[in-house]
Parts: sequence; structure tokens; C-alpha cells
Amino acid sequence: MWSYIKTVVLSPRLAVVVLLASGFVAVIPFSLRQRMSVVVVICVVLVIIDVVLAVDPNHVTIRRQLPSSVSLNATAPISWDVSHSSAHRQRIVISDEIMPSLSVKQRTFEIVVPAGSPTVVSSTMRPTRRGELKWDKVGVRVYGPLLLAGRQRRLAIDASLTVYPDFRSRREAELRIQRSRILEVGLRVTRAKGAGTEFDSLREYTPDDQFRRIDWSATQRVGKPIVREYRIEQNQTVICLLDLGRSMTARIGDTPRIEYAMDAILALSTVASAAGDHVGLVAFDSRVRRVVLPSRSKNSAIAMTRAMYQLQSSLDESDYDRAFAETLQRFRRRSYVVLFTDTGSASLSEFVIPALPALSKRHVVGIASPSDPEVLSWRRGTPLDPSAAFLRAAATAELAQRRLVADILRQRGTLVVDGSPESFAGQVVDSYLSLKGSNRL
Repeated sequence: MWSYIKTVVLSPRLAVVVLLASGFVAVIPFSLRQRMSVVVVICVVLVIIDVVLAVDPNHVTIRRQLPSSVSLNATAPISWDVSHSSAHRQRIVISDEIMPSLSVKQRTFEIVVPAGSPTVVSSTMRPTRRGELKWDKVGVRVYGPLLLAGRQRRLAIDASLTVYPDFRSRREAELRIQRSRILEVGLRVTRAKGAGTEFDSLREYTPDDQFRRIDWSATQRVGKPIVREYRIEQNQTVICLLDLGRSMTARIGDTPRIEYAMDAILALSTVASAAGDHVGLVAFDSRVRRVVLPSRSKNSAIAMTRAMYQLQSSLDESDYDRAFAETLQRFRRRSYVVLFTDTGSASLSEFVIPALPALSKRHVVGIASPSDPEVLSWRRGTPLDPSAAFLRAAATAELAQRRLVADILRQRGTLVVDGSPESFAGQVVDSYLSLKGSNRL
């Protein structure tokens, strides 16, 4: 009985009934206590009638409709099919206990559901957090025909949603594939004389050919000079080192720095796989969190997406030595290794630069870091108060640190990409294309 009473809920409309009943009994020559008793009896009777006639919330069926996956910050639909087993129409309020990070535009609805006919209500969501999100509770409240009271329960309706990284630079990556003519650089192979190291074919010698390209065995067989044509290798390897440590938790605007790094990795994977290269991943903070072996699949960006969507930056200090050791152990073939981190971090000059020589002996190394435009804005103009002066001093020190680290890295042969969030992914891809076109791999 008590569990039944706990499900009863009163409507705000009951207050109107109390006022009307009070006005009605005011003209009756009763004492104040008697008048109050009459009002209470009237309200209790009406509430009991409403509660009894309201359908049990357990007899309400709700089916939640939503996509199985969506990208971060992308808008997606979500809807609820509501039906019940009563022979009469019912006024039902549903409230989905969905997590705030999904940013659902509307999650509570009050609807009238006819008998035997489900009613569909819908809304939109815009996830602001990656990962595998699961929830199950939906609050259901059913009012009686008088709309004065009803019953409510929390129903268990399982739901899950996979939120993938936001590949905001997808179009930019596709344009670079077309504009830079990767089909000539790596996919269909460039025929430029002297370019590439992988043998492609034989052809007759011309005066413009290099003497060292002559194939003497073929020349002897056919009786005329034959030269070898080479192509840029298609099976080169790109390894992305994703820093998940403390420095990557910082936000650029409203977006964590790590999201820009993931977007750049997806762009790089898309372009590199289109060029016929293998793409791998090592994600780390104080320990190695995820390793993806190089793949030449055309869907390498999809593989990267699935590998990264549950990775979150932590407050741990990144262990670069361990990450570099893992990279050297797993990837012995000469590769282009790109470290996605923050060049403004003090730990970079303290831990990364001393550890880089071991990595650069075997691989071509690049470091990519998105910069914060707001820091640049702090440095501009004349400060008019102590707070602005402090921000300008901090911005000056930050930018000086980034330039110093970048200069040291470039002097040691490391490629450095330090771009604004809007152009960061494109600059990472351009760095790879430049490296590939110059045959440094």
C-alpha cells in the first residue's frame, strides 16, 4: 500500500480546485473548521478518483529512437514512441534522464496519447563529450481524467550512443587529396626523373636521363640504352603519437586541445591512406593507453576513429620516454612519427627534447601543436589595467617559450607545426605532403 501511495503525484491544478471549493463552502453557515473539513474531503475524493482512473505507469510503453553513433558536436535526432494499454486516452508526461553532455534540446514532454495509437515526440541532441554513453531511466507520470493527480514511476529503457571525434577537417582533407594531386605523388606514382626509390619500369634512354639510371643488363639484352624508372614508395609508414597528458586538457575556446589533435590525426590518416601509406597510432599519458598497428586500409581514418573515441585526456604527467620506447620497439621500419602535444608545455623542453635523438635516429620526427588565438590577442594593444598587463606578460612568456622550443626542434631536424585551430589539421597534412614529395622518407 505504501509503495502505491509513493507513486501518487499531485497536479498544480489542484490548487485551483482548493480555491473554488473554499469559495463554495464560504457561503455555507458552518464553522471554519467544518468548512476546511469539507474542502479537504472534496479534494481527497477528487484526487482518489483521478488516481484510480489513471493508468498504471508500468502499462506505458516507451521506445526511444536514436542513432547508434554520432560525431562530437554534431546535431542528431532523438525521438520517443509512447503508447499505453488503457481503453481511454491518457495525459502522460515523460522525462528522459539523459546525461547533460548530450545537450538534448528538449527531454520532457506532456502529451495526450489516444488509446491503441502511439504518439511520437522528438527532439535533437548535440553531444559535447566523446565515448560510449549509456543510460536507462525515463520518468513517466500519468494523470487522471480530472488532471488533478496521477501516478509516476521511473522505467528502465536501455540506450547507448557512441560519440566519435569530430572530423571537422574532413572536407579540407579531401580537397588536399585532389588539389595536391596525390595520384601523381604516391597513388598513381610520379614519373619525374630522379624521383622515388621504388623500381617501377624500364624504358628507352633519352638525353635528359641521368647516367646512373641506365640498366646495363637490359641494355645488353636489347642492344640499346635502357633506363630504370622509379616511383615514390607507396608503402611508407606514418605513426601518430597522441599525448593524453595534462597539457592536452587545456581548452582553446570551448574545445579541449586534444580534440584538435584528434581531428588532425583523422585528416592525416585520410590523406596518407589515399597516398597508399600505412598509418598507426600510439596514445599515451603516464602509460601507453592505446596502440594501433599501421594499416594501409582505405578506411584507416575509420580505424583511427574507433581507436580514439574513448580516449580522454588526463591530469597525469606524460611519460614521453615510455611512449618513445614503445614506438621504437613496435615500429622498427623508418617512418614519419608525428607527436601531437603542446609545445608551450614546460615539460616539452625538459623531457621531450632530450629524448628525441633516440627516436630521430631511426625515424623522421615531427611535432604538431595547436596554438591558442586568444593568447595572441592578449599580447596585442596597450594594457589599460593591471589585469591586462598581467595577461600580456603571460602571453609574451608563452609565445616566447613556443618559439624557443620550435627553434630548437627545427635545428635538430624535427618538423614543427604550430598553427591556429582553424588551420591546424591542414598544416599537419601539408607537412606530410611536403615530406613525402621531397622523398625524405
